[in-house]
Amino acid sequence: MTAHLSAADRGQATITDIKAMRLDSGFCLVRIDTDAGISGYGECGDLDGDLVRASILTHGKGGARLPHLQLVGKDPLDIGVHHHNMFYAYRQRPAHIMVCSGLDMALWDLAGKLLGQPVHKLLGGAMRTELELYSHCPHFDLTDAGAWAQAAANLKADPHGFKTFKVDIHDAIGVEMQEYTPSLSPGDIRKIRRSYELAREHLGDEIDIIVHCHNELDTPSAIAVAEAVEQIKPIYYEDRCSRAFRRTGWLCARRPTSRS
Repeated sequence: MTAHLSAADRGQATITDIKAMRLDSGFCLVRIDTDAGISGYGECGDLDGDLVRASILTHGKGGARLPHLQLVGKDPLDIGVHHHNMFYAYRQRPAHIMVCSGLDMALWDLAGKLLGQPVHKLLGGAMRTELELYSHCPHFDLTDAGAWAQAAANLKADPHGFKTFKVDIHDAIGVEMQEYTPSLSPGDIRKIRRSYELAREHLGDEIDIIVHCHNELDTPSAIAVAEAVEQIKPIYYEDRCSRAFRRTGWLCARRPTSRS
């Protein structure tokens, strides 16, 4: 990933400090400062400040048992080396990875500023110049055909011209968002099938649909939902399984190869 940083580029700056900043939105930014007076910024999610500071102490300031891996005092353009040390020197943990990702983003931000280049140039060039955005379907009883007619008309009339919408599964089965709902009943699956059939019917074939979950399901239910929505050809099926199932390494939403 660092092939576009030449040897002549290196040594322009040294990392002097790393700080974490909590935004009003609840998200956290990390800032990497250098002796060149230039700082790089990266985002590391909505983590607790104490956790972020502890991780920065470990990876930034040599506060762990491997102080030689610290970032402070190092060349910020040695991004590949820093990436390896942050992501592979310690066992992987979700929160730790979010902080390391923020630090990695901040290093690339620094590289672009130090070299006067867009980061996409340093990464090998822009693969595309435009990105299509999606929006969200409003919350209502998704099994109600009349409500769908009005909602679809409003979505398609949006002046932003979205061509893809997320449709939330919890609205189809009448639960709160992210409420764990294992072992969906046949009736629940029928509601889901009906809801997404109505979505396709009223949005039309020119609109892409995302089946939007929030980690509500166990593995058998995730598979049943995948089969229920298959005929509408969603563009993708998001965050099916409860994190408890993902942590144990279960594969979610894969169609079975055989049935007993």
